[in-house]
Amino acid sequence: MWRGWTRARELSLVTHALALAAQQVLCTAPLMVALSALLRRAGGEGPGVLVPRYLGLTGASAKDVAALFAGASPRVSFDNLAVGALLAFAFGTGVALTLQRGCELIWDVPRAGVRSFPRQCLWLFGLVAYLVVILSVGRNAHHIHGHDHVRLGARVVVQFGASFVFFWWSQRLLLGGRVSWRALWPGALAIAVGTAGLVALSGLVLPGQITDEVSDYGLVGGAFVLSIWLVALSGVVLGGVMVGNVVHDAHRPVGEAQPSDSD
Repeated sequence: MWRGWTRARELSLVTHALALAAQQVLCTAPLMVALSALLRRAGGEGPGVLVPRYLGLTGASAKDVAALFAGASPRVSFDNLAVGALLAFAFGTGVALTLQRGCELIWDVPRAGVRSFPRQCLWLFGLVAYLVVILSVGRNAHHIHGHDHVRLGARVVVQFGASFVFFWWSQRLLLGGRVSWRALWPGALAIAVGTAGLVALSGLVLPGQITDEVSDYGLVGGAFVLSIWLVALSGVVLGGVMVGNVVHDAHRPVGEAQPSDSD
């Protein structure tokens, strides 16, 4: 544990987590705009409904978050949808690049450079699929009959499974196969546990925080709280990658080379 903390300080992991969070904030807005436009054109529920359900928000806090995604028109032009999608793609590849650089630093592998751009694009499509899965959890859990803890349990279980698969694959993809699947699974497990815990805490902590901030500062206060949530998520992701690296090093025989496909 102490070795991991020391190495995290050496790599300025907190700075990288903040950079990842900043990229996520930039990506989230256009991505949600594009998703909202697409869902509104299809006549489905938009992020204003799905995000509060996913985070376990109810009452005033759910209405405040829904207001962030509210649109004046039930229909969205194709031009606005296209612009939102292009911005989401541009900022999304920035998220992939920042996450990739963090993984490369933690696993001490050379920077891949421009040739990794196709992998970053592929990761972005994987991210969209991951978001669709976890946002759908909030919608489906909302219709589960029973107590709140049953719906919370369903969200946490699916969040754990989806996060484990997605971040195990993400590390392998963004590292260009230079670190083995076997070496990467402890980090994916740590991230999955962290994200599931973060989702579980969201329903307990966020409602009061969002309501208070919106009351004091308006809707920008709610956006600020959600931004802090993204900072926490970034810390969980890079912290989980670091945990995986530390666990691997602790069980690697002295003198053994960095893990590769031959592991």
